[in-house]
Amino acid sequence: MIRAIALTACFGAFFLAGAGAGQAADLVDASPGADSVLVRAPAEIALNFRGPLDTVRVRLFKDDQLLSTSEATIQDSLAVAAVEADGAGTYLVDWKGTTALQEPLSGAYIFVVDPRGSGTIAVERDVAGASGALGGLRVVAGIVAAGGALALLVGAMQWILRPRSASARRLVGIGAVLVASGGVVGAATYGVPSDAAPADVFNVAVLPATLASVPGRAWLAAALATGCIPFVIVLARSAGNRGPAIIGVVIAVAASLWVSVAMGWLLRMPWPLLVGVFAVGAALWIFIETGRPIGVLAALVTGIVLAVPIVQTVQASGASAAAQSGDLLLELSLDPAQRGSNELHLYGFDVSGAGAALGSTTLAAEHEEWDVGPLELRVVRAGPNHFLSYHADFPLSGPWTFRVAAEIGEERSEIVDMVLELR
Repeated sequence: MIRAIALTACFGAFFLAGAGAGQAADLVDASPGADSVLVRAPAEIALNFRGPLDTVRVRLFKDDQLLSTSEATIQDSLAVAAVEADGAGTYLVDWKGTTALQEPLSGAYIFVVDPRGSGTIAVERDVAGASGALGGLRVVAGIVAAGGALALLVGAMQWILRPRSASARRLVGIGAVLVASGGVVGAATYGVPSDAAPADVFNVAVLPATLASVPGRAWLAAALATGCIPFVIVLARSAGNRGPAIIGVVIAVAASLWVSVAMGWLLRMPWPLLVGVFAVGAALWIFIETGRPIGVLAALVTGIVLAVPIVQTVQASGASAAAQSGDLLLELSLDPAQRGSNELHLYGFDVSGAGAALGSTTLAAEHEEWDVGPLELRVVRAGPNHFLSYHADFPLSGPWTFRVAAEIGEERSEIVDMVLELR
């Protein structure tokens, strides 16, 4: 017990000293608050600390630019500084100063200005896999979507062998509905905690933000691309009159454009390129429906030619770093490793390459060139050795030093620094 207390104390002292004597933790609250979304840019920043202050200097950054630097007016533990914000966007507030006891203070946080008033900063999702009621619902949704994809494949093969077969059309329709349903449910469940009730999926306050998240967009795009679109195309081509056919084609084209834009945002790719990919997919289904194997082969070849550079570009878009402390290896990755919003993943491994169970883990970043930070990054657990953030914002490009403090078991803690360059 004494050893555990000693180790914990040493760990805390080491981390606080390395991060600047625990300055970021001295902040009680702020206005605008960390990760808040405002409809208009603020004229001042208010920082409330735990104890009396001596001096505080506040800097405001946006898009690789220093917008303002000002000395705050001090009133006991409250520091208020005038700032010069510049319209909509993501802002970084950085402060440096001293307490009344001449102890150093420093820290940083992010807020967003969005005239639409929408949650530009994504609410962190609990992605604890199959835990809880919604975890089980996700598994069921995945099984349903997989079964629908199999039905689509079988139906497509039957359609090639027997064009305009009623049974094949019925199988394609059933498969498309299953894939679309599984995808929509999978997207919706990422907006609520995994231990919530299935009825919470229909919470109208949660659903819009859910579908705007990275996994939500991925599931929803998959549902539309492999479910609704082929279903609409098959029905439109099989319609007995032009009215339903025209409506079906319009719906398919609109859905294709929507999915292309969503996937372009998700993959950080130009959406016109993805429109071409979905056009190839539509052509593939039309050739299947008309029973033209040569057209199917041509569409597949065209799709592969378009997909290869996309995959290569996506794989090369991010950046990663690894560092070892004792027998613990930590790997950190950012995608797309650019100024702005990034998807962050942190993994822990032991010397054998197996996943190392991580306990309480904190992550902070500092930008040495601008002397910014520490900027605390909120991460959620995605597995025993995996933490992530779907929306890690960095308004400054250049090298960032990431400090990871992870607990291993009850009596051991490790602190690791890694540097990643943001474009």
